[in-house]
Amino acid sequence: MPTTNEKYKKYRIIETNRGILAYIAHKDKLIRLIPPCSDLCHYRFSASYDENLLPALADKLVAYFAGKPVNFDDIACDLSGLSEFTQKVLTATRKIPYGGTISYSELAKIIDAPRAARAIGNALAKNPIPIVIPCHRIIRADGSVGGYSGSSDSDFKRELINLEKQALQSLQTKIQKR
Repeated sequence: MPTTNEKYKKYRIIETNRGILAYIAHKDKLIRLIPPCSDLCHYRFSASYDENLLPALADKLVAYFAGKPVNFDDIACDLSGLSEFTQKVLTATRKIPYGGTISYSELAKIIDAPRAARAIGNALAKNPIPIVIPCHRIIRADGSVGGYSGSSDSDFKRELINLEKQALQSLQTKIQKR
């Protein structure tokens, strides 16, 4: 028998230019996003399917993977199952602008934990909502991409960074032509 929380959890699967992804929400708050680089066959959803779940999020994800600049700030996320430190890291990560990157050590300084770069990496590895909480924008101090919470595929992290940079360049070109 499902628990009370499972009874109210819902999930949706959508197709994007990059592949199929899924997300899970509880009471209209996003609790998990499974990116297209993951194999959905390995997931068991203890939730009911809802084709109309968070339609604004679905539209934004499709636009994001189509290479359009997207702001996910208005998407409510529930991080309550995570430690206070991890919540602090993920909240700060959400503020990194589209197309931007910062290092683990820079993020550590932002949250007033300047010696916690490694702990930052561990907290980001627990990110249940990649893309919306853009952990892919956190890179190593030497400019290499490092790991990615959405999968063990650092190539996907690099793809996301490049997708955002290309979208911004395209937008700037359009503005300059006016």
